[in-house]
Formats: sequence, C-alpha cells, structure tokens
Amino acid sequence: MANKEMVLSLEMPRMKVNRVLTLLSVWQEANQDEETAHMIDVVFSMVSDAVKAIDSAMEGK
Repeated sequence: MANKEMVLSLEMPRMKVNRVLTLLSVWQEANQDEETAHMIDVVFSMVSDAVKAIDSAMEGK
C-alpha cells in the first residue's frame, strides 16, 4: 500500500477517535464524581495515545 493510500485509510479512524476524545471531554466537564472522573481521565489518556500512534503512522514514522 502506497503511503498516500495508508494516510487516507487512517483518516476515518482518526476522525472517529477524535469524536471519542470530544465526548470524553464533555463527560469529564459534566461529571461531579471523583472516581468516575478519574476513570474518564485514564480512558482519555489511552485514546490520546491512540491518536498519536495514528498520527505517527500517517507521517510514515
């Protein structure tokens, strides 16, 4: 698969992951429970790492 094709194939998953990050941010702001807020923070961090991995793949690294 050519690099440009790979970048295009990763664009849709990246957009979906960004939607998850947005949703987690909204939940984090609306949440009052400390334990749930911590769990949301952990998931947010994991999803952010996934975005970084996708970005690296898109850059060909």
